[in-house]
Amino acid sequence: MAQDADHLKLPFMPFYGRDFFGDERVRMMDTREIGQYVTLLWLQWEHGSLPKRPEDLTALLREEVSGRVLSCFPPNGEDRRVNPKLEKVYTAQMKVYKAKRRAGKLGARKRWHGS
Repeated sequence: MAQDADHLKLPFMPFYGRDFFGDERVRMMDTREIGQYVTLLWLQWEHGSLPKRPEDLTALLREEVSGRVLSCFPPNGEDRRVNPKLEKVYTAQMKVYKAKRRAGKLGARKRWHGS
């Protein structure tokens, strides 16, 4: 999930409840861990990735990060952590966003400039 100039134009993060609560790892989390998980998902969505060091995640969460939650964000080989599924969702959402943006610009050009 690379950060780019368009990244900040996606102020939403889709939530697929069936996928989320259907995941065995989530079903084994307590409510504190679910809160950590959702917080880290949002931070990854907003910034593209998370710090690799558990102590940095602990600082972001303002409490010790659970090992169960940490396992949902494996290192990505670039000294950062990412949730692979969220990375795929972000990529797909960005593709849709860019296509709609292009179509909107084309429509505006045709409407206002006739070509």
